Amino acid sequence: MKRINLIFTVLQVPIDAIMIFLALASSFLIRTSGQTEIYRWTFSGYLHLILISLPVWIIIFFTQGLYRIKQPLRGLTEYASLTIATLASWAMYIVGLYFYRSENTIVFPRLILLYSLILSFSFVLIGRWMMYSIRRLIYQIGTGVRVLLIGSNNSISQFIARELDSNKKYGYHIVKQIDQGALANFNIDKFNKSNKIDEIIVSAPNIPDEKLLPILEYCENNHIVYKMVPNLFEMHTSHAQNLTFLGIPVVELIYTPLQGWGKIVKRIMDIFISAIALIILSPIMLLVALLIKLSSEGPVFYRQRRVGQDSTHFDLLKFRSMRPDAEKQLEKVLQDPSLKEEFEKNFKLKNDPRITSIGRLIRRTNLDELPQFINVIKGEMSLVGPRPIVDAEMDKYGIYCNKRHIVKPGITGFWQVNGRNEVAYEERIRLDSYYIENWSIWLDISICVKTILSFVNKNAY
Repeated sequence: MKRINLIFTVLQVPIDAIMIFLALASSFLIRTSGQTEIYRWTFSGYLHLILISLPVWIIIFFTQGLYRIKQPLRGLTEYASLTIATLASWAMYIVGLYFYRSENTIVFPRLILLYSLILSFSFVLIGRWMMYSIRRLIYQIGTGVRVLLIGSNNSISQFIARELDSNKKYGYHIVKQIDQGALANFNIDKFNKSNKIDEIIVSAPNIPDEKLLPILEYCENNHIVYKMVPNLFEMHTSHAQNLTFLGIPVVELIYTPLQGWGKIVKRIMDIFISAIALIILSPIMLLVALLIKLSSEGPVFYRQRRVGQDSTHFDLLKFRSMRPDAEKQLEKVLQDPSLKEEFEKNFKLKNDPRITSIGRLIRRTNLDELPQFINVIKGEMSLVGPRPIVDAEMDKYGIYCNKRHIVKPGITGFWQVNGRNEVAYEERIRLDSYYIENWSIWLDISICVKTILSFVNKNAY
């Protein structure tokens, strides 16, 4: 681990404390506007309470994972944890204020409490943004950057490489990407002596473990971080719970957290957001429907039979983007060997001749999928989940086909925001499995936000 990560994490603690102190002190001064003589509680007395409560704020921040060193929170996950930590700390602050009461605190401007909540979150956010900016600047000049070796050249490793190359905020420099075939016989000792590797990440599910063991042992002996993308079996068995059954210790596999209250909360969120989306987007949907009707003959909507939860079937709704005779023309199109091979691989064609001019536009902007909010309202789909597939695709998923049907298919999903059509079927299965086994409300929110940010997607067709 680079020392810079430890330094910045340690520095984050006093920075947060300073920002919290400034926020709480500012809320008193803003509310009183300097006229503290009209209140019995002096500013110095209020500062005493702040200093007493500061350790409680920092402890709560620790419990929410805001000071992780090895895997720090980022993006929406960090904002969510920061929101929870701020609300919890603020609640404890109010409790402290209650017990701190004396004859000098009876006359106290209560609006300070609202200001303290808003300012504490805002100030801490500003402090963290400043720290991230400084760290990014340090990474850009090449200081503290971790040297990474990527094992394998499949779609997952390519995605990792693209993300790290395009986002310098992660602080990685990819020194080499090894082909999977050469990985088993790779001389890591010779390579490390000239490149000084900090981390290795391996995505080679087809290589036996014993072939990778020498690399793992070398990393362990030379203090190199070793990361591995798990294969399907490892992911399948990674979530287990130790229980006793009739007094006998057993291990129960947890297929998905999307059970019980999780299922109820997700359904409420689906209905609420879909209803709002249909209301807000109704003018756009009317415009798209009009353009489709004016540009070509045929219905506005396209219905296709898809496989849903528990292997049931439903009619997926989309705005029609192809010619009315598209189904009849498919056999003719697939006479081209290259197009047939592409279709059998992804069940899509990047340059499908059956797509209309308006259809190409609404596909590229994902507007063709807006009617699927109706499927969500009806309970046939969810906002986030595995992509709804047709029967012909089920063979592609093999024994994992039933697993993906534990949950409802989604308008968007984990693999859709991590490569979309560029992701091979094996990686789609892996990402779908990860989503099912690691579902959370925050993961759904993160996927939804990423979907909105990539609304015009160059990989959509």
